[in-house]
Amino acid sequence: MATIASLILGAAGLSRHSLRHSFASMLATDLDVPGTTLARLTGHADAGFTLKMYAGDGRDDAAVAADVLRRAAGAKVGA
Repeated sequence: MATIASLILGAAGLSRHSLRHSFASMLATDLDVPGTTLARLTGHADAGFTLKMYAGDGRDDAAVAADVLRRAAGAKVGA
């Protein structure tokens, strides 16, 4: 029997795996969570494997550069 969460995720075109991957990737790339901590949170025995899976954000260089410029343009002067 499907759970309510599974039904909601499915309706949104998401899966538990995609949420787990997004969560771990944000911790690794946006918050700089250490690999050993990330491995514990995701249940991996090897922090190196965990970082290999989640530390890269999967975007090409142009997308990363565009994001950096967008953030810089929105930054407050003197911040």
